[in-house]
Amino acid sequence: MKLLFCILAGGRSKRFNKDKRRINLLGKRLIDYPIESIESLKQKPILSLRFDDDFKTNHPAIKDQRPFLGPLCGILNVMEHFEADFYIFLTADMPFITPELLKTMTERLTDEFDAYVFECNGIRLFPLSLSKRAKESLKNQGCANRSIRSFIEKLHLKTIPWRNCMDFFNINTEEDLKRALSYLDSKAE
Repeated sequence: MKLLFCILAGGRSKRFNKDKRRINLLGKRLIDYPIESIESLKQKPILSLRFDDDFKTNHPAIKDQRPFLGPLCGILNVMEHFEADFYIFLTADMPFITPELLKTMTERLTDEFDAYVFECNGIRLFPLSLSKRAKESLKNQGCANRSIRSFIEKLHLKTIPWRNCMDFFNINTEEDLKRALSYLDSKAE
């Protein structure tokens, strides 16, 4: 089974007021956390970047074809340019995604379902895995509707239960960054 890991890194960081991918969290850029988790599985991530992005990376990257269209268009762009049986999408602002979590997802993938998401305390969360069959559904629907949730609800979806909801914590604001640092401090004690 051919897997492709992609980090959605094309957002504008409007709530953070600066490029959060580059924010330093304990000596690493925020985007380096999901990259390292993917690489620990001996995979090389693709980065999905916005149209006019100047983000420097040593990883393969694909840019949106037009100015900000939203994450669904980024997902479709990746699926149209790279062949895989399953595409696993993470976001650049999730520093606590663990290799164990990604391994759990990859071990659950079968042709029976078109989409996989984690569920913690009744909330469905990234990472998101889509089968190559989901690409046709997305092409038919189009990506103008920016809601990933409404798109995946139309697919044959499998949820994967998970206990530690902090593994999915994403950083959107300065306050979120403070919470992340506090969480890391508590884990170190």
